[in-house]
Amino acid sequence: MRTRSPRAGWRALDVGDLRGAISDFDQAGQIREDVGLGTEDARPVIAGIVGFAVIAHAEAGAFERAEALLADAGLDGELPEQMVFNPLLHARASAHLLARRVDKAVADFRELGRRHARWGLRRPSPPWRSSLAVALVARGERAEARELARAELELARVWATARSIARAERALALAANDPDETIAGLTSAEQRLADGPWRLDRARVRCELGAALRRVGERRAARELLARALDEAHACGAEVLATQATEELRASGARPRRRALSGHDALTPSERRVAELAGRGRTNREIAQELFVTMATVETHLSRTYRKLGVPGRAELAAALAERDGEPEPAT
Repeated sequence: MRTRSPRAGWRALDVGDLRGAISDFDQAGQIREDVGLGTEDARPVIAGIVGFAVIAHAEAGAFERAEALLADAGLDGELPEQMVFNPLLHARASAHLLARRVDKAVADFRELGRRHARWGLRRPSPPWRSSLAVALVARGERAEARELARAELELARVWATARSIARAERALALAANDPDETIAGLTSAEQRLADGPWRLDRARVRCELGAALRRVGERRAARELLARALDEAHACGAEVLATQATEELRASGARPRRRALSGHDALTPSERRVAELAGRGRTNREIAQELFVTMATVETHLSRTYRKLGVPGRAELAAALAERDGEPEPAT
């Protein structure tokens, strides 16, 4: 089995491979032993690792796990005013937004903006302006959202990367009052992301563009985009987005294809995470402690995994998972 590291997790998250990112962060998350989690000196070191792990789990719909990671690292409250905590603050706010805790998301995004202003930072990374804009749209505060998105779009054009521009275009489109502006902005963002490696960003924009087209009666075009978004969301392991795309497809009159009922693609991120730990020899109790879940949850995930993979029990898990990953079965 390949050696995993935070760097591998960051790369996987960047291209929308949430299953890979979660697996990498969990294995690299010998964080406690490696850097002495719990000591004040270690907090800046683990902030980046925890932040990216939090957003991966939140995108996968594992909100309790994301919260537990923050709490266990002592990063769920007020954070020191150091630049190293900026990505964590953005990730924490993004996780709140995915969980529909909009007020908490707005508070964290605003705090990140205050810190950027204090330090005179003029860059679209982390993209706090567009992220705050999307959160404000959820509260119906579109005027401020448009101002923030326009400001980030100007910065992104100087930054000159397709992804940063697309994120700002997406936020500005969602904040628009005119449906035609929304569709035009999301179309531009989708085209910028079309040939890049950012699968999750692309799937999200396609889902939102499909929803916008549905609302103006363009049902056929909407269904095509939404179906592609749903497929990409499933491929990424993005359960929150997959649910959104499924709901939009049903609203368009379509009947979304059922997810795979067996095989590796049928595993949820939580099931795969439990299975990988079990395949590496961890006991149910050890898995429950590491993932901050109950023993009953572990047992449920394992029983479902055995059925989906068609294996009789724990001893066959490592080989079954390695078969999908293209890795040799570990020697015993």
